[in-house]
Amino acid sequence: MILFKFCTASGGAKILETRSLLITSPLDLNDPFEMRPAWTEAHSKRHQEDQEQRNKMVAGSPMLVATKDGLKPSGFTPRLKEPEMVPVDNQLGIADMHNQRVFRELHRRYRVLCFSTGILDIGRSHDVSDKDNLMWAHYAESFQGVCIGVDPAKFENGIKPGGFQVDYSPARVHLPPSFYDVNQKMTAERVIAESIPFTKDPETGLFLMDHTREEIIEDQFISLLTHKSPAWKYEQEIRMIYDLDATKRSPDYLRQTFPCGPCLQQKKTAETCSHRRTYRDAVRLPAEAITAVILGSDISRQDASVILDLLAPPDFAHVNVYWCSLHSDKYILQYNQDRMTSEERYSLFMQRLREKNVADAKGHIRHADKGMTCVPAKKQSFMTTPSR
Repeated sequence: MILFKFCTASGGAKILETRSLLITSPLDLNDPFEMRPAWTEAHSKRHQEDQEQRNKMVAGSPMLVATKDGLKPSGFTPRLKEPEMVPVDNQLGIADMHNQRVFRELHRRYRVLCFSTGILDIGRSHDVSDKDNLMWAHYAESFQGVCIGVDPAKFENGIKPGGFQVDYSPARVHLPPSFYDVNQKMTAERVIAESIPFTKDPETGLFLMDHTREEIIEDQFISLLTHKSPAWKYEQEIRMIYDLDATKRSPDYLRQTFPCGPCLQQKKTAETCSHRRTYRDAVRLPAEAITAVILGSDISRQDASVILDLLAPPDFAHVNVYWCSLHSDKYILQYNQDRMTSEERYSLFMQRLREKNVADAKGHIRHADKGMTCVPAKKQSFMTTPSR
């Protein structure tokens, strides 16, 4: 199965130039639900019980106050009582406080790489689709970017070859309520059998070895990272999940550095950044793993030229290049295999015509003694037109 990565034109150029793909922290995914397991009434009840266990444990312990002469006894801790539970519907973001440990573990342990499927039948001279519009709009800079087709068998896939097919079930994934225990963990029933410790699992009642309990939590984290709201079903997503520690030990791991925000605005490189540089984790993407590049319908001629120049080396000779056009009568995208005309690539010829039409409509025309010149601009970019 060929997988497809939608990106901006500059992002696509970076992939081709560095022969790599950035892998993302779960905390940076565009849908914040993906990093937040559900917090249910059962979780609230368990948390209440956990706090009651704390109150029971500390009740009657000596209280000390600091004085000039040192710590002095000041009675005993009373038996505290937890307030009534607030219904989940009225908690208004309180779950983030409980999920802080989840955030930390997700970022420390995992990186994610997202792809779509079924975009194009590679090798055909042309193809059509009526379901990709949102992907181009959301992830490829409003059709001004590119889509890169890759063969997952030819680069590092993370913990599962071929990745995980995302589940779009309507029920939100949650971790077991006991995952959040603090005080009840200290009082959990334990036994020793043949010198091996076993702890009673509050969810199943079974006595489990520590590594078994860790494997269960691992599976639950993977489930969290491979479920999304049905609203995203149109993405037809395949997701690679990387164990960060294991990936860093792999020869396919890369760390890409970037200039800080102010230096980036000044178009400085990471090497010339005068402040603290940032970095992103990445995995190598060999040239043979790239099977196709699709130019968006509204990509600028300049950006298209950069992409095509990067595909010029011999090790990219096998890559199928397509350009995307809009059907004249229906909400359908037409994928056309690029080809050379007598003078230039057909995709560049078509983009030049599109830019001229848009520039003329926006009034992006520069007048000079030699005639009028169109001045291309990105979407929502406006410019003043100098007088002659």
